[in-house]
Amino acid sequence: MKKLLFAFPIVALLAAGCSSSEQANNQKSVAQNPTSTPTSIAYPTPTMVASGAISYTPNENLFTVTKKEFTISSKFNATILASQSTECGTNKTKTYFQGLLSKYSTTDKGTEYNFTYKGKSQNSDGYSVTVIPNKLGYKTLAEFQADFNICAAGASLYPALYSNSNLLFTSSCGGVDDGSGLPNGCIELKKAIEPTLKLQ
Repeated sequence: MKKLLFAFPIVALLAAGCSSSEQANNQKSVAQNPTSTPTSIAYPTPTMVASGAISYTPNENLFTVTKKEFTISSKFNATILASQSTECGTNKTKTYFQGLLSKYSTTDKGTEYNFTYKGKSQNSDGYSVTVIPNKLGYKTLAEFQADFNICAAGASLYPALYSNSNLLFTSSCGGVDDGSGLPNGCIELKKAIEPTLKLQ
């Protein structure tokens, strides 16, 4: 019986040694064979750039971006908003929009982000995103669009996103294909930026 008890640890050690050897051989085999890959690979998600109230996925090969501040009163006008409302059939008056804009002080500011297409382009090579504070208290996108919607083509302030803190407008991409075969820079920017655009 003592001999059997003594032999058991030796067998266990031999078995452990074989297991370690097999693992080492397997690791060596994978290292020597680069085509052996895991069945599931975790790829990094695109980096988001946060700039003021917005974030988006950058693309240095596709576009550059600049930003500038402006006063709300210099960008939004009650007469123009009333005219836009008439075009859309909502028929809100100039007086209504004067009351709306009065919620902003003369020093309240917004930010305009201008994206420029890097390649050769037909028509416009620019796309803009404009953000202002949500001092008007909109709780839904429909409320925001009801006051600021534009039914004409080619404008630069279409209501697109809202949050409790901010309102975001985007520009449109107009123009007729000129037959040059070049991409429309604005459309390429819109396709790349809008799906990743987030508002704080």
